[in-house]
Amino acid sequence: MLAGLAFTGIRRVRFLPDSYQIVGRAADGLHSDVEIEPLPLAVHFTVEDTVRAAGLLAESGAACIVTLGGDGTNRAVAKACGDVPLIAIATGTNNVFPQMVDGTLAGIAAGLIASGHVPSTLARRTKRLEIWLDGELADIALVDVAISQHPFIGTRAIWDPSTVHELVLARTEPGCIGLSSIGAHLCPLAREDERGLHIHLGDQGQPVSAILAP
Repeated sequence: MLAGLAFTGIRRVRFLPDSYQIVGRAADGLHSDVEIEPLPLAVHFTVEDTVRAAGLLAESGAACIVTLGGDGTNRAVAKACGDVPLIAIATGTNNVFPQMVDGTLAGIAAGLIASGHVPSTLARRTKRLEIWLDGELADIALVDVAISQHPFIGTRAIWDPSTVHELVLARTEPGCIGLSSIGAHLCPLAREDERGLHIHLGDQGQPVSAILAP
């Protein structure tokens, strides 16, 4: 990815440090003039690090953000990145939102956007689900919102579908894994589709076989 960025003339890359030191190790083998520096954040290796990093990048004028992760990582970034174009590379558990793409190609794409050779207006604005409580925006989701009987789920994955009695889905593409795969068997919706899907689950109705986890 860094090689792709360097190829397009990008000279500065800022990143969120991670426990595997992915960027640092990749930079060790990069022979270019690209300035690679960590974001000035106290890192605790939690999802809040991702939210704060996305907000800082947006505030500092980042021209493009590249993510390595799954639906949860990209949801955290989307909460704070504003209108900054996002290239989401699938490396997570559930990868409905991000896509499998070669790292070098992703770097070139990010570099072309950041350098202005490709206008950011060509980027597709994705759908999102908003959760409102008492008239205030409480949270967002990019793929699905589940209403579950299980206490204290928060933003974690749900492994037992028997605890879920409602789903709101932004996309339901065949071949995806997770709760959205339930909707894919009922009404497939592509990421470009302006519609969403609301499903009530229970003992009655149409049964489907869906893959909820890898």
